[in-house]
This record gives sequence, C-alpha cells and structure tokens, in this order.
Amino acid sequence: MSDAAQVRGPRTLNDFLFKYLPVQYVRLHWQDFSGVVRTRLIPKWRALDIAQGSESYTLAQDCMIMPVSTAPEAFPDRPQRWELHPDWEFIRLCGFNPIHAAVMCFVAHRDIEQRYAKCPRSLLNSKLTELNNLHGERLLIGFEIEFVLLDETLQLAKPFEPIGNYSVTAGLRGEYLTIIEEILDALEASSIKVYDFHGEVADQLEITTAPLPPIEAIDALLFAQETIRTVFVRHRLKASMYTEPAIHGPQNGCHMHLSITPKTSADPFLAGIMENMKSLCAFGMPNVDSYARVCVADDGAGLRIGWGTKNRDLPVRRIADARWEIRFLDCIANLYLFVAAVAAAGLNGIRSQKMLKWRDADCFLNKFSAEEREAKFGITQDMPHSLRETLDSLRENNSIREWIGEALTEQYTAVKEIEIKEFRKITDEERRLKFLGFF
Repeated sequence: MSDAAQVRGPRTLNDFLFKYLPVQYVRLHWQDFSGVVRTRLIPKWRALDIAQGSESYTLAQDCMIMPVSTAPEAFPDRPQRWELHPDWEFIRLCGFNPIHAAVMCFVAHRDIEQRYAKCPRSLLNSKLTELNNLHGERLLIGFEIEFVLLDETLQLAKPFEPIGNYSVTAGLRGEYLTIIEEILDALEASSIKVYDFHGEVADQLEITTAPLPPIEAIDALLFAQETIRTVFVRHRLKASMYTEPAIHGPQNGCHMHLSITPKTSADPFLAGIMENMKSLCAFGMPNVDSYARVCVADDGAGLRIGWGTKNRDLPVRRIADARWEIRFLDCIANLYLFVAAVAAAGLNGIRSQKMLKWRDADCFLNKFSAEEREAKFGITQDMPHSLRETLDSLRENNSIREWIGEALTEQYTAVKEIEIKEFRKITDEERRLKFLGFF
C-alpha cells in the first residue's frame, strides 16, 4: 500500500461523505485467492475512525485462503492475522443503494515481515509503478462482462422472448431491457462508464466497461458485477458470471482489453506475455472448469499460443496498434493478481527487449499443418488443457515466481491444489452449484 494512500485517507473520505450526505454505511471489499469478493459493512463513523488511523480492521485467518470447494473450511498452516486497509482514494457511491458507499481494500498479513507481500492489489500497484518508471509506460484496460440469467431453480431463465444470438434485439424488448436500464442508471450514479450492452449469444448478455488505469478498471469491474447481481436479484433472477453456469448453456469469459503507451513498447511487452502464457493461465483461468474454454469459439480462449489481428480463435486478439484483447481470463480470477502477473511479464519483455517471435496470425489456423503454423506464425505450443498443467508450468517458472513473490505464489497455489483435489470427488453438477454460491 502506498504512503500517499494513507495520507489521503481522512481528507478523501471526509470530502466524499460531504459530497454524498445520505451515505450512512461503507462496504469494505477485498478479493481472495479464489476470486471471491468478500465484504464487511461498517457505519460511517467507524469508517472515519479507520481512515484517521484510530483503529484497524482485523480479519479472520481464512479471509484470503478459503477454497470454493471446501468453503467455509480453510486450511491455514498456522494461525494468521490479517488486516484490511481501505484504498480511500477510490471510494464510490453504491448506485443501487445510495445510503451505502463501497471501497476496495489492501490486505496486510501481520505475521510476516513484509506485511503486504501477499496482497494482490499492492503487488499490482508496485508493478504499475515499475512499468511507469521504466520509460513512462502506462496501461489502460476495460472488460467485457458476460453473464447468464438463472431462475430460482438455478436453471436457465426462460422469458417469453429469449435472448438471441449475436446482437439481435430479441430478449431486449421486455423486462430484461428495463432491468438493464436500471443497472446502467446505478452504474452511472457510481461513476462507472459503460461502453455498450447487448445479447452476446443465446441466453447470454454482455456489458462492456470503458478503459481506465488498471486498478481503477478492476475496481469498476468488480463493483459493476456486484451491481448486476444485486439488481437482477431484486427481480428474482440470478445473474451468474461463473464459467459454466448452466450444464447446457453458454460459457462465460471475462475478456480484457489492454493498451500500452508508448506504442514502441508494444512488441516487447506482448513478447513477455506470450513467452509466459502457460504459467499466466494459472492466474487468468484458475479453476477446473476454465479449461472448457480452451477451444476455437467466439467465447473461447483459443487452442494454441499465438496472437492475431481480429482473430478470436487465439488467446490474444490484436485490435489495433498496441491494443489487444486478452481472452485467457474468466471471472473466477483474482483480477489484481492476474493483471499484476501480465504486467510483470510484459515489463520483463520491455526490459530485456524481447523479440516478438510469434507473427500475426490474421487468419484461421485449422487449414494449416503444425509445420506450417510454426513456419508462418511461429506457433509451436498448445494452450494448457487443465489447471493441473498450468500449475505445473507455474511451479517450474522461476521468473514469474520471483516477479510475484514466493510468499504470495505459495499461498495462492496451495489454494488451487486443494481445489484440484476436492473437485475430483464430486460431480459436475455439485461443482456447478458450489461455484454458483459465489459467482
């Protein structure tokens, strides 16, 4: 956590509460290693005490390390003491409940010397600072929020007119349109800009957020997801962003649009990402169901490690110079950790001036042999097909472990190892219901 954030705390919070006089409660949010956004609600007088340093907010030892598969049971190796430190600079109004405000928090592990060594938000902040200090590089990111609507039985909702395919108006003429307008009004009140919304595929909707600096963009994404869920629940519908929310329904991704300036850094930045993609999938596709998206499809993450202009069959789609769509990501990820890992890989690419040995695959690859793919596009590797495969890659990738830090990497992978072990014991339907309880 930056010292500046601490200094700005009381003044920032006081200014915010003066601007939004009806606010009575503050939601303290943090995202754990399972990607779950957790929440504590406090009255505003206590928020002011915390901002002024009069007290800290202490958490139980399972606050970061609870696997979805075993929740509420967690497996700490020893008693742990954690604290929340709100990033008051980015507090925002809850548009869906204007007597509430919300703020994302840093997490501090009090039992280790470097208290923020296991905090994904702090890690991302440090990597962005390193990137900017190199040659003034700056990132902007935005997200595509894909979601599916379920009824009270957790099956696909069946409105009179279902959501149609690929931007048709079907499904957005009746109640769903009214609900989405309510969501957009709430997001505007929360100062979150939306680029567009539409039907993505049958039974799936998408809302796209505007580009922002990474920490602000992730905060906006997580709060937008909470707004979508909350407003639909009020209409007795569950909006799920989980990878496979329905057995025979569409799959959800969380595609990220990423741009870098100056443009001269683009190729080595991308080269650093491509070189480490198998390991990066451990952070971007972090659950056993993520790998159903390793396929050639509009909602897929691609089959092979490569990139291409306007090519959605690959994990990285080039949109324009120095701007890409990162497709190997879903909403189960800890977004701060994923973007920190991507930034670290790209930063290493710039520092070492890596050559981009992968060439633009601006065409579909199914007509090329393996030898032709290598000769024409530099494509030699497949995407990982399981969480086991990508965790093994991460374990062998000493560079990423160094960039992320051993303490955070070990704690994170320990949670994922439990997920692999425990999810083998249950059926696909039992696993689906587990995840729907959180996502």
